[in-house]
Amino acid sequence: MSDQQAPEQNDAQFQLTILEYLERLPEELCNRLYLKPTSCLAVFRLLTTVSKQIIMSILYIETPISKSDIQLLAKPRKIKFLLENLDSLKKLFILLEKDDKIYINKTFQKQFINSLTGGGNRGSFNNIMDPSSQESIQINDLDQYAGEKWESVLHFMVGTATKKTQPNKSVLQLLKKSGLMSNTDNQPQITSKGFQFLLQDICTQIWMVLLQYLYMREEEEVDIITILGLFFQVGSLEFGNNYSVENLTDLELSVLKDLQELGFIYKKRGGMSVIIPTRLVTILTGASISAVKATMSFLNKRSTGILGSSDQPLIHSSENFEDKNTDSGFIIIETNYRLYAYTDSILQISILDLFTHLVYRFPNLVVGSITRDSIRMALQKGITADQIVAYLNTHAHPQIKDKIPPVPISISDQIRLWEKEKNRINPFPSFMYHEFNRQQDFDIVHRYAEQLGVVLWVNEKIRTMVITQEGHESVKNFVKRRMASKTGQPAIQHAQ
Repeated sequence: MSDQQAPEQNDAQFQLTILEYLERLPEELCNRLYLKPTSCLAVFRLLTTVSKQIIMSILYIETPISKSDIQLLAKPRKIKFLLENLDSLKKLFILLEKDDKIYINKTFQKQFINSLTGGGNRGSFNNIMDPSSQESIQINDLDQYAGEKWESVLHFMVGTATKKTQPNKSVLQLLKKSGLMSNTDNQPQITSKGFQFLLQDICTQIWMVLLQYLYMREEEEVDIITILGLFFQVGSLEFGNNYSVENLTDLELSVLKDLQELGFIYKKRGGMSVIIPTRLVTILTGASISAVKATMSFLNKRSTGILGSSDQPLIHSSENFEDKNTDSGFIIIETNYRLYAYTDSILQISILDLFTHLVYRFPNLVVGSITRDSIRMALQKGITADQIVAYLNTHAHPQIKDKIPPVPISISDQIRLWEKEKNRINPFPSFMYHEFNRQQDFDIVHRYAEQLGVVLWVNEKIRTMVITQEGHESVKNFVKRRMASKTGQPAIQHAQ
């Protein structure tokens, strides 16, 4: 990754899915991407069920098909949904249309069939190294490695990373460029977008980061198709096997190094000639998501210790990879603003600490309160009231999950009122013109400023007006030209 500064991506770009990103690519780039069977299979796995059905229905048909024939695949009341999927496939240039006829992209068709039948060029990772001749690594240790790498990113975002666990410079640069983190007083701080990022599941989080990585590399004017193709090739690798990367280009090796920093691959000692994919690579093709969740369920789990201690070792026992409570909530909040969090996850506790005044810490329970000051601290970091309420509702304990809503209305309303209280006054720079010597001088300047449309406030009795920052230079120059006193001194004073 380059250390060169680049503008942050806007919100619309940040919210793109990988398919939406691919839909924005021109036909020439898509055809290059479809030259590899692994890319075709990966894109197919990312499609909706209806899109998959359309492709499989016409995959072996060589002649163009009319739209009316394709519409026979759906019931009449589902035609609109079918047409939406057709449009998506056309944006991906998987399907092409000519003279009201639909036909499948020949490049995609050939390579996708190769991916299903085992033919064609399988890419640079087709040779599995002999494990007996390589350094061995246990599956639990590989999961441990992937967890620690991804965990370091999340801990840095919530401010609990240590020097030992802090991600490297390239990952930090990616977080900043993607808008997940910002620098306030030379200190990294999570943004509203970053907090929203923490609310997502692990699969969504990883694709968000990888998409921003693609945008960053685009700014460096590198070959994006090579990077995308490598993502999909890595996603097709078998977890835990040894693979040689001696045939990769310099660009592909640099991307692998960045993927290593995010926990997708484990690098063998003595260079990058041999790598081992971790379980995270399955996210790149949408396969075995449950296995990834099971792997990541131990993330941030610590033995009992001081709140915020993030340098204790992860638990190694294989039983911790059971997904015991991954999808169940853990937060109970009462109408007296008291919050109980039944968790020992350092990460979850750190997220709560962003908007909660934590008081007690027990082995599997944290007790705190939602206060005006704790909410204002969160608001100052860019976290919104709606995000806080959404987090509390999403992670509500099963015992209160059936309530609608799980968070008492009085609590959610008060959080939003505290936000309105903070936002009722919005400061912005301006200039005050005052101490005019004569009413005539004031009237001339006031009339000129009104013509420019830059007057924010005026009081004619005390000969004072406030001008916008944008209009200050024009009004100041007018004053210098028109209103200088006989001694050469300005007839008024202005203050910022």
